[in-house]
Amino acid sequence: MTKLSIDKVAQTISDLAKASLDMDDFSQVYPVESEAATDSIPTAVLTPEAIDLSESSPTSEHGSGHKGGSGLRGGRASDSTVRGGGFRGGRLVDSAGSGGTGGGPPEGKGHDGGGEEATGNNLSFPLIVPEGVAPLTLRGSMGALNLTDPYFDTADEGGLYWFHQKAVGNEWQAQNTVWSGPLDVDKIDLGDALESARIELGRFVRIELALLKDVGDPEIVDDGWLGYRMEQIDGQGPDEVQGTPYTQSEYTLTFENADEAFALLGDTGVPIYRSDLASVYAPAGVMSLTIQKFTDGVTDPDSVTGLYWDGDGWVGPGIESENYAAQTNFGSELTVSGKVISGVSGKPFSFTEAGQYRITFEIAGGASIFLDAETEPYNVAGARLMEIVPDYVPAEGAEDIHNGLIYLDVMVPSSVSGDEGELDSQFLDIAPAEIA
Repeated sequence: MTKLSIDKVAQTISDLAKASLDMDDFSQVYPVESEAATDSIPTAVLTPEAIDLSESSPTSEHGSGHKGGSGLRGGRASDSTVRGGGFRGGRLVDSAGSGGTGGGPPEGKGHDGGGEEATGNNLSFPLIVPEGVAPLTLRGSMGALNLTDPYFDTADEGGLYWFHQKAVGNEWQAQNTVWSGPLDVDKIDLGDALESARIELGRFVRIELALLKDVGDPEIVDDGWLGYRMEQIDGQGPDEVQGTPYTQSEYTLTFENADEAFALLGDTGVPIYRSDLASVYAPAGVMSLTIQKFTDGVTDPDSVTGLYWDGDGWVGPGIESENYAAQTNFGSELTVSGKVISGVSGKPFSFTEAGQYRITFEIAGGASIFLDAETEPYNVAGARLMEIVPDYVPAEGAEDIHNGLIYLDVMVPSSVSGDEGELDSQFLDIAPAEIA
């Protein structure tokens, strides 16, 4: 694993995404309900439970209450506004090496033991919880950092100790808020397994994506929502371990806001950074997955145009009605990287029949989040390209069948090859379908 010296950390940080929420302190995001609670910053909450669509945002002329709101486009983050400030940079990548700190575990060293590993992941990437979504408690609080159980007893060659997820003695919580009003999704980050990895019969396929909201301007200094940089420090796959770095083997800190945290931690900002993006929480009931197979023998793109979405799946000639994802467990999860994404978990999905398939993610009609004409792909790294269908605007009195669709067509088996992301001969490109 590549290692950087402390002197290089500050320069590396300048290449990351930064953004910030303008507020006097984090307690503005979660208003304190009693004087007894003023000594601590309230803990954010999430849950994989379904949103109660009967209590969704009031209907507007677009059918889903998407007009109105204030602050950022489409709604607002509590009663706070966004301002400039912070580090300048690009974007955070949710993978090994994300955060760009370099370093990593000492060569030839495994986990030295020590702390108890009996708890969940910390939130490391900023998060927005849509209005109306039931809660699940996050670890720690936004105004406290506790690093007491390093994964290795010694620092790496860059002088950094690494504090891993799932350790009782390590707690942090990235900036997060409950959104007030309708929320438009700005970007969609499709998982690399769908964009560019080989798909084989009988092999598990990681079906996942992240909905993202712009929360700051990366071109403005000192503008950013607080996040914690993460890096893979041990293991692979289900045994992967990620953690955040610091220059001491034990450290605790309390602070009122992101600016104070950076002031206390110094110019390098280790282990924190400012992100210009936040994940949007979309649990089951808000977003669903449908996988349909095209009729055997379909090879002409013109033969699958004209399909329409009826609220449950694509309908029309050339595509089957069966949902191959019906038995999967699709929802939101907090990953080992500390980022909330939506995907298949618990019972992984695999294709058991060769052919061509359409994978569709649907935002439920009436939900408080939606896609619009400005929603765009993010961090595109492969040749399998997704299509984004904006929020369906029903006629007066008609059913609101969806708040946006994300779909892509894949051939099974298939692979993507070439330096420029070229498709190999196994992959069949299908023209985008029309929406009735």
